[in-house]
Amino acid sequence: MLVAAAVLAWVSALLFAAADGAVLGMEDDDGPLPPDAAVIVERRERSHRALAFARILCQLTAGAAVALLWRRAGADWSSAPLLAGTALAVILGESLARTTGDVLGARVLAPLAWLVRLAEVVLAPVVTIGTMLD
Repeated sequence: MLVAAAVLAWVSALLFAAADGAVLGMEDDDGPLPPDAAVIVERRERSHRALAFARILCQLTAGAAVALLWRRAGADWSSAPLLAGTALAVILGESLARTTGDVLGARVLAPLAWLVRLAEVVLAPVVTIGTMLD
């Protein structure tokens, strides 16, 4: 169960990172956008905040699941390379997903528009408080 939670959280974080890269990488002169993507780009800052927070929550969830798995395994330092490999997978995955979103732009954003809207709705209170504090 913990392995599934860690993998699901990690994959979700990658999707949020790709969508965030696309949102931040879109330029006004990129040509016509699909309607869903155009709406998201219009409210870029709000979308970015929601996606960034969602990504962090997913990464924390994945990290907590891996830590619990490691503890169940006896927290033996001989498994430290596995833990380091997990951390490397998260770092590389984040970087590659974000870059993919940035490079492919609307081709990533259009199919992930539903995910962006979900993050914006679920995290609306957090985004609103963050905006007020800025």
